[in-house]
Amino acid sequence: MLTGIVIGEESEERPRPILVTGAASGIGRCAAEVLAARGHPVAVTDRDGDGAEKAAAAIRDAGGAAHAFLLDVTDAATIRAAVAEAAARLGGLGGLVNNAGWTLNVPLEDHDDDLVDTLLAINLSGTIKVTREVVPVLREWGDGRIVNVASDSARTGMSNGAAYTAAKGGVLALTRSLARELARDEITVNAVSPGIVDTPLLADSMRQAPGMLDKLRRGIPMRRLGTPADVASAIAYFCGPGAGYVTGQTLSVSGGMVIV
Repeated sequence: MLTGIVIGEESEERPRPILVTGAASGIGRCAAEVLAARGHPVAVTDRDGDGAEKAAAAIRDAGGAAHAFLLDVTDAATIRAAVAEAAARLGGLGGLVNNAGWTLNVPLEDHDDDLVDTLLAINLSGTIKVTREVVPVLREWGDGRIVNVASDSARTGMSNGAAYTAAKGGVLALTRSLARELARDEITVNAVSPGIVDTPLLADSMRQAPGMLDKLRRGIPMRRLGTPADVASAIAYFCGPGAGYVTGQTLSVSGGMVIV
């Protein structure tokens, strides 16, 4: 059964195909499931091709429409190929969810050049490059929805995450700029900014800090970690017909940690 189905959800006459990056697991996979449950054909993309295929197969088994494509946001060739193949397979693209991301929590003095370059390439440059390829396809569709997954650490700061938070801050600035640039094309651009979400990436980053998760949980006003479904529901809102006049906005999904 697909998660995130909303009773009475407004539907579009023409189902909007949506490409999701980093969709083999975590927030991206859940977003793909929720979007499919709401009637969107989904291009499930990831640098982990096998993982993407498993996620797409699970969506199909649950009655949704999904196809998997290999896409590494740091590799321009795979971006171009995945966007072209997804548009051909799904009959166009009407939306993009820039979800792919990665971090490694280390002090600034341990950010060697390779790590800095990797963090910026995955979390910021990759978002720019994927969006650059998708925008012309959205114009062909007639309008579009772009949702960038940022991080509330870009708004609050985060110890041992300088390059990552800087990159996500860039994603927020990119969102505002593209919202203005693409408004005349009826393409909305918004950001979902998660707080602390229980994902495999979080588990990996916490391995070196036993007890840190409990400390983080106590600092959240709602006293629980976020779930991928919490974030996916926000993504689905921005992709849906009800958000057609909303652009350039950032929605925090943080259990009250960030209130603006």
